Amino acid sequence: ALPISQRNIQLIQSIKEFLQNDESEFNEFKSHSGKFRQGLISAAQYYKSCRELLGENFMRIFNELLVLLPDTGKQQELLSAHHDFLIEDKQVSNKQKKNKKNAWQNNSKSYQLDCYTCPTCKQVLSQQDSAAHKTLHIEDDDFPSLQSISRIIG
Repeated sequence: ALPISQRNIQLIQSIKEFLQNDESEFNEFKSHSGKFRQGLISAAQYYKSCRELLGENFMRIFNELLVLLPDTGKQQELLSAHHDFLIEDKQVSNKQKKNKKNAWQNNSKSYQLDCYTCPTCKQVLSQQDSAAHKTLHIEDDDFPSLQSISRIIG
């Protein structure tokens, strides 16, 4: 797996490409990200502004954006903003389906995240990072409780 710094650089490159290297839009994205990290805007506001800036491409970078956030509290907030959006989006598309017989099908698959929340520390990780992460907790705790063992096995 690539080191975090390298992944951050790649994430920024992807975002710049999706914004067609528009400097002012990228600065807007950076500004929203900074405000979210400092707690000046809510996760829901941040999620919404990123979606507005990046459109459909937002889902293509969301997973990496989420797992690279250094603050687990912020990761959880952003994850719940994502879930709230999905619920809202589903309700909207269900209403549209009722109105039109052959309504555009919402591809919910593209919203499926490839991430894992650690039950021990609540950090959100990409699937490929989760195995290495779990070993950290096993080392922390020479005598894990049965509950945590069943979580790890399960």
